[in-house]
Amino acid sequence: MIFTKTSATTVQCDITNIELEQLGILARDVVDGTENARDFLYQLNQEVGRQLEYNPKEDVIMYSRNLLVNGNLRIIAMKLTNEDIREAASRMRKAAEGIQASVSEKIVDHILSKTGVAKAEALNDMIQQVSMYMNSVSGEEVPSQNAVQPVGDNEKPTIVEHCSYIASFDHLDKVMQFCEMIQDYPVQDAKLYKEKDIYYLFFDIDVTDEGMLYEIQAIGIEYADEIQIDPSKRSHIEETGECIVRKNAVKSLGEIGKEPPAPQK
Repeated sequence: MIFTKTSATTVQCDITNIELEQLGILARDVVDGTENARDFLYQLNQEVGRQLEYNPKEDVIMYSRNLLVNGNLRIIAMKLTNEDIREAASRMRKAAEGIQASVSEKIVDHILSKTGVAKAEALNDMIQQVSMYMNSVSGEEVPSQNAVQPVGDNEKPTIVEHCSYIASFDHLDKVMQFCEMIQDYPVQDAKLYKEKDIYYLFFDIDVTDEGMLYEIQAIGIEYADEIQIDPSKRSHIEETGECIVRKNAVKSLGEIGKEPPAPQK
């Protein structure tokens, strides 16, 4: 299970169906909030609350539970303060007023008066206006019509998410095995720290698709004690831990992991 703190008020949790099976629950149990997932959801709430510094007297945490096509689960938690709720309500009122104006009888009559392509374009304009106001509810900046850049039918934008992971291990052999498994991925930078008896591998990677995210997570489940994205923890280890490998840790340790063991004399 990987927790990604995407902002001061939002945490994303990704968990594979394999992990859920090990816990004896189904992804659908979590999405539907069944009794079978109660303990898991309680632990999730505790961890999310810790990462977002949740104050039950002032804050509320809203969850979005999403079942992905590959059977894995993505949960997004957002903390809202009283002021956030007030601002959200204001955006909703403005959006409702804008939507009502966009679908007025005058606008509809204007669309119905058109024919053919002109009617389709007028209808599309109304739908775009409604979508624009709906997006404004979530606080998204509404782009002007001139700012829209359409994508051609044969073009597919490449989405790259830069992730900075921390993986912890109780033994150096496991670190080398993990590095051997991920060294062919687009790792940008990696360092190895040690604090007390725990090894911490920091590595940055450009994730180009969701499949890569879950491949990294699956490798982490097999070799690491924990793998997560936590900038505050990373800063703490950098200050208090001992840096063992300062550069290209994944490549150098992965190559060591490939070497056969020395023959016994």
